Amino acid sequence: MEKQITFKNVNKTYGKKNALENMDLAIKNNAITGLFGDNGAGKTTLMKALTTQIKIDSGEMSIENHVIHFNQPTNKAIGVLIEEPSLYPYLSGREHLNLFKKLEEQKNNDLSIEWLIDEFKLEKFIDMPTKKYSMGMRQRLGIAMTLVTDPDIIVLDEPFNGLDPKSVKSLRDTFITLRNKGKTLLISSHLIREIAEIVEFSCYNDRCRLKDTTYDVTIII
Repeated sequence: MEKQITFKNVNKTYGKKNALENMDLAIKNNAITGLFGDNGAGKTTLMKALTTQIKIDSGEMSIENHVIHFNQPTNKAIGVLIEEPSLYPYLSGREHLNLFKKLEEQKNNDLSIEWLIDEFKLEKFIDMPTKKYSMGMRQRLGIAMTLVTDPDIIVLDEPFNGLDPKSVKSLRDTFITLRNKGKTLLISSHLIREIAEIVEFSCYNDRCRLKDTTYDVTIII
């Protein structure tokens, strides 16, 4: 198994609660990895630690053998959407995408704004101010914003929130397209059925599984 992201004996507590405890995890490169578990199981904490938003208490995280440090840039571009997207109510969806694209200079960006608008079915409301968006519209735009800078690694926390069944299927197809473009995806969900059929590597409770083979890893999710 070609590994890109690794966690070694990672611990994180909030007061007396162990959010991550002695966690060891290896995430496969160019694949879709699913994190499954109930609310409060530690999925969001893991993702915030990986994306340098919170500081772990002990242990080590790395991307391709480069150690990740709190609030420091990583050696690989990461696109992340944790919880719900933060939007400016008076800006349109298109203006959000243009704004995020300008925040970082990207070379050979394979994911154009027009491709994202088409892929996420944003055409009907892309030029409306986001204060008029439904929850599902906001979620679809938020994921598109995560991808607009063409990141190497995509981290999505509960991406199916607010989506109808048709949008869920479309999003799953998009994840497969991104995997085929060489992206590494880490996706959390408490709705196992929505994502189980597309992941190649999944973690639930204290086991992680790659297709029909179980790997001995420790994870609290």
